[in-house]
Amino acid sequence: MSTIKIAVIGAGWWGTTAHIPALKENPRADIVIIDKNPDALRAAARKYDVSETYASLDDALNAHNDIQGAIVAVPHQAHYEAAKEVLEADLHLLLEKPMVLTAKHAKELVDLAAEKKREILMGYTFPYIDSMQSAKKRLDEGLIGDIEYVTCSMTSMTIEYYRGNPKAYERHFNFPVTGPTEKTYADPAVAGGGQGHLQITHSAAMMFHFAPALRAEIVSAFMNRLDTQVDVCDAIAVRMSNGAVATVGSTG
Repeated sequence: MSTIKIAVIGAGWWGTTAHIPALKENPRADIVIIDKNPDALRAAARKYDVSETYASLDDALNAHNDIQGAIVAVPHQAHYEAAKEVLEADLHLLLEKPMVLTAKHAKELVDLAAEKKREILMGYTFPYIDSMQSAKKRLDEGLIGDIEYVTCSMTSMTIEYYRGNPKAYERHFNFPVTGPTEKTYADPAVAGGGQGHLQITHSAAMMFHFAPALRAEIVSAFMNRLDTQVDVCDAIAVRMSNGAVATVGSTG
């Protein structure tokens, strides 16, 4: 069986929890790991028995000109530069959410992917769940007709991340190598935002997956940071371009 070489950029929490283990279970995948933090790189390589590790994408490409795609799982504020580097290297891209922190950067990446004829796949997992696929099939078959109102809500256990206390979740999530750092989700300069970026990206992605013709036209939001520096509780009202209205809410 032929294999495809994939680079995983980011040996932090999500790279070592989701992406590297999934690739290790796929007999068609051949992995290289990239991280500028040598300690993180060594820990991930040791845990998953990966021998090819590099400090940069350039180093990996110099050693392996057959890399065909890359997964970017780095802190939010680094998504744009890392994703741009992947696309400029003519590689397909799987990018963790939130895609980037500004709409301008999102458009630049989409345009670059089109120019390079490369794919961007976002790290949204819910569309692959059986129940979600079943619901999508029925919606596509016109079961409920035209969509006029949407309620989109997601609740999750994330508050300690926003407080900069990820250790509080160690026994719940059983981090296989490492958890998030104290700044990963708590520092606005690193995370961009809180519940909106971390979790509403999931639920809103599902909303547009179920109804891809919907386009947000007017958006109004109230957000509560509680005792953190980022949003924890969000209430968003949306008018879609077809006249449909939506409420999008979440709490961590």
